[in-house]
Amino acid sequence: MTRKLAASAIVLSIALSGCGDGPTTATATDTQPIVKTMPIESAQNSATRLSGTIQAKRQNPLSFQIGGRIIERAVNAGDRVNQGQLLFKLDERDLKQASTAANAQVQAATSGLQTARDELERAQRLFKSNFVSEQALDQAKLRLTEAQTRLDAATSLLSQANNALSYANLVAPADGIITEITGEVGQVVNPGQPIGEFAFDGPREIEVYLPQGLVGPETATVTLGASQWPATRSEVSGAADPSSRTFRARYALPAEVNDIPIGTIADLMLPTTPQAGIARVPLGAIDERGQGPRVWIIVNGKTEAVPVRLLSMSRETAQIQTELPLGTPVVAMGTHLLEPGMAVRVQSR
Repeated sequence: MTRKLAASAIVLSIALSGCGDGPTTATATDTQPIVKTMPIESAQNSATRLSGTIQAKRQNPLSFQIGGRIIERAVNAGDRVNQGQLLFKLDERDLKQASTAANAQVQAATSGLQTARDELERAQRLFKSNFVSEQALDQAKLRLTEAQTRLDAATSLLSQANNALSYANLVAPADGIITEITGEVGQVVNPGQPIGEFAFDGPREIEVYLPQGLVGPETATVTLGASQWPATRSEVSGAADPSSRTFRARYALPAEVNDIPIGTIADLMLPTTPQAGIARVPLGAIDERGQGPRVWIIVNGKTEAVPVRLLSMSRETAQIQTELPLGTPVVAMGTHLLEPGMAVRVQSR
């Protein structure tokens, strides 16, 4: 009986020892993250697709030339307006008083000028009769000049007051659309303070942002749904945006395409010139952590970062310039979690 118990204990110990080794190995494997890879594809003879927004060729902020309190707002965002149509109105009470005061100054200066003229004529007659000296005549002439100067100054003030009174009405500069409204009744605004956005009727343009290294060609194609139009480059910013390091560019659509709503999202197809090392990878394969764009490859079961040059991005893919050969598997997603030399498992297909 004692021998049987001893033998059972040995068998149980061996079994438990064997069971302990199995889970330990499985746990070590499970801790390795699983990654999905996609091969690098050729991007030669393909167009670069960029998403952009449709904008009016001319679009200006709305603002008053004078300051004051808004007492009327006659439009809403999205309204179509005609040239000269009232948009906003300021309180005119102070402006009318300033105009009245300036008009009174003009009347007083006009009377003063007439008096100075009469005095000069009288002085001239007396001078001819030798009743006054030449000095008295010169003084009369000087008073006439001063009176004329006061009238000119008062007239200018009256003109300014009348202009300010007319500036209290903000009207549409041309036919177009109110794209945005920020001013409200009761708000006190300063001269030049934007209270809305106005888009002029006429040709449309698409605004896109070119990635660093991509030179926008002279011509391209705009696609919106099933419609396509040729587009011509109208402008490219001279400096990169400091945050995105992209260059703002605009392409003009044909003149007859003028009914697309402002802000519509469309695609711009840019023809690309074949270059050595141009490839296409999934958008999620691009890793950017302030060290420049890079992709991750798997070497002997461990991750390795490879710097690349990012040329353009679309909704699903990115065009890069790299020395990696076509077909090289790269990690397609979750690259922000990877570190150099990290052991990973490649997801089987």
